[in-house]
Amino acid sequence: MLNKKGKGGGLFWIFFILLIFAGYVFLSPCGSSESVWKIGASIKQSVGMCNDLDYLLGQACVNSGGNVTTASCCMSTSDFPNTCVIGACGCSLNESQQVKTCDCGAGKCFNGEACV
Repeated sequence: MLNKKGKGGGLFWIFFILLIFAGYVFLSPCGSSESVWKIGASIKQSVGMCNDLDYLLGQACVNSGGNVTTASCCMSTSDFPNTCVIGACGCSLNESQQVKTCDCGAGKCFNGEACV
């Protein structure tokens, strides 16, 4: 694809680089603090691509002093259950699944919005 002056497709390379960057942003995990993903995650959040419920509940957990972990909870339990009530994570192993939870530390629980 050379034109008469011998210059190659500069527009192609610009498009190619933009496509690679868009893929990087799309694949960046929301809220990532790992240096390789931090810029992409930050861009995703600023344009509103990180508004899914799991991300928001995870942020609420961390912002209130908790740590996102996983636990074995009942099959009907979704991610980030209310750990201030008994029952969500009290099923037998064959009736359980791994879900994301908020570990608030000793003497605290996650009420679905924050560590209390």
